[in-house]
Amino acid sequence: FLGGFFFFFLLLGWFLFLNPRIFDRMAGFVGAVSVGGRSGSGRSVCERSSARRASVRMNVSASVELTELIDVLGDDRVYKRDEAIAKIVENNEPATIPSLIALLGEPKVSLRRAACQALGKLGEEAVPAIVQLLEEDELVPVKRATGIKVLNHVFMQHPEMRDTVAQERVDLIYKHLTSFDPVTKLASSICLGLIASPGWDKAKGEPVEGNRSVRELLIDYVRTSDDIAILPTVILYLGGCARRLDPDDADEIYKALEEASARPDLDEIIKEAILTELAKKDGKDMPSLQNPPAQAMGM
Repeated sequence: FLGGFFFFFLLLGWFLFLNPRIFDRMAGFVGAVSVGGRSGSGRSVCERSSARRASVRMNVSASVELTELIDVLGDDRVYKRDEAIAKIVENNEPATIPSLIALLGEPKVSLRRAACQALGKLGEEAVPAIVQLLEEDELVPVKRATGIKVLNHVFMQHPEMRDTVAQERVDLIYKHLTSFDPVTKLASSICLGLIASPGWDKAKGEPVEGNRSVRELLIDYVRTSDDIAILPTVILYLGGCARRLDPDDADEIYKALEEASARPDLDEIIKEAILTELAKKDGKDMPSLQNPPAQAMGM
């Protein structure tokens, strides 16, 4: 009896190995009934209803295809999520953006990340809805941080938008830079750093200078802030800006960094980050544990 039982499961495993589509469907079914939808493409009842909740709230109707694609965003397999993201962006129906925004506060990290990536690929079209989301006072921290990460994706993939960001939107992001939530603060510092950074407009085939007013905002932040968790990121972006700007604009950044490094109350970690960026100004090699320069070795 035991031998026959073992032989049956051996044949079943071989059959599933030869038929991966059937295996995928079974994995999805197991995930659907598991707690929290952690397995396969299954998701909890709460996650599956996110697209429908968003559709009702925004007075739009999500198609059956969009709802199914939203379900796939919770899949544990990266290639499945990537396929769904591409299809969602390609179709881009009226319910797409509210349905994706509804997922930004979901507990499953891969689901939030996939929704964030899809919204980022939609570009400028997704920005007004994200700004409206960030203006909510009672927004849970994870949804606020993920909303800012959407903007990071947008400005990373669409550098041509950096020069023309409205000041009220910059002020909103800067407000979250002083948030109590460390993830929100870090996401905000990256977002402002991206907006300030020069880039390349692929459509026009020309360089983008980056947002000068945001650079000035970050320079002032370095001069006055003592936030050891955020300052290294801001300093890193300012140094990157300086190396890609005209000499006059670059000198303004380097001068501000030099002044900040002389602050008596400055933490040693922050001072080290500033000195690292200043060293890059002259093309000097920084000491490395793997391959230290001769000067650092006292030779």
